[in-house]
Amino acid sequence: MRRLLREMLKKQLSYSVSLDIVVRIHKTFYKKNFKQIEEEIHNLIKGLPS
Repeated sequence: MRRLLREMLKKQLSYSVSLDIVVRIHKTFYKKNFKQIEEEIHNLIKGLPS
């Protein structure tokens, strides 16, 4: 799960961003929910200061 989220963040963040991001996972997720989680992380990243 952590590896999937790390790869997802690498894909969506540019390397010019100098932010530390902490992701706390409270429960496991299933493969069928992956797209929903990916969209949620994408929306959170869009809200970060550039």
